[in-house]
Amino acid sequence: MMRVMILDDEKKEREYTISILKEQFPDLSIDSSASIKELDRKRDEQSYDLYLLDIEVGKDNGLDYGIRIRDTDRKAGIIFITSHDEFALQGYEAKPF
Repeated sequence: MMRVMILDDEKKEREYTISILKEQFPDLSIDSSASIKELDRKRDEQSYDLYLLDIEVGKDNGLDYGIRIRDTDRKAGIIFITSHDEFALQGYEAKPF
């Protein structure tokens, strides 16, 4: 079973993303975090196959976190979620999908 992690500080956006994924891929195991600190705790206990990362997570940066993931996990997929087009090129540093 594929394990997916969604990082987004906005509850409504997390729930929307989860509902889309569940509708299209009902067999996925989906977890979510509202902060990078929370995600770090969850990653200590569980590995994930795919990360959907919001770029602006409160005061934290999902782009930088994606690079941290890539430094420790070369196989996991990373997809950045944002409405800010100014982050588009910077996001490729983490080698996302």
